[in-house]
Amino acid sequence: MFLPALSSSEAIFTRFSSELMLILLKALTTIRSLPNESIHTDLALWTFFLLHLIGGHFALPLLLLLSWARESVGRNVVFHNFIITWILYSISYCLL
Repeated sequence: MFLPALSSSEAIFTRFSSELMLILLKALTTIRSLPNESIHTDLALWTFFLLHLIGGHFALPLLLLLSWARESVGRNVVFHNFIITWILYSISYCLL
């Protein structure tokens, strides 16, 4: 079977992606083989909390600042109010 020659960056990307897939597969099989169901619950809760924290404390304020900085885009006031509401919700949720 003839395979086209890969450039060095394509070869590195292919090797990196295959190694990453092996690591993820190994992690998933390790998690599935654990007998304790609380590990799955803890992993899901930490994932939810981390995504909530990253989105509400870093990504949404960055989006709000960028939309205020670029006045030429002309966002609606409802958009800004919606983002501010989600930021406040995220902060209050993380405090509780």
